[in-house]
Amino acid sequence: MAVALSLWVPWFVLFLRIACWLLAD
Repeated sequence: MAVALSLWVPWFVLFLRIACWLLAD
């Protein structure tokens, strides 16, 4: 479970950063 979470979290953070970047633009 920890391995799956460690793989999922970076993608979720990346998605949030892209969303914030699009909203800011």
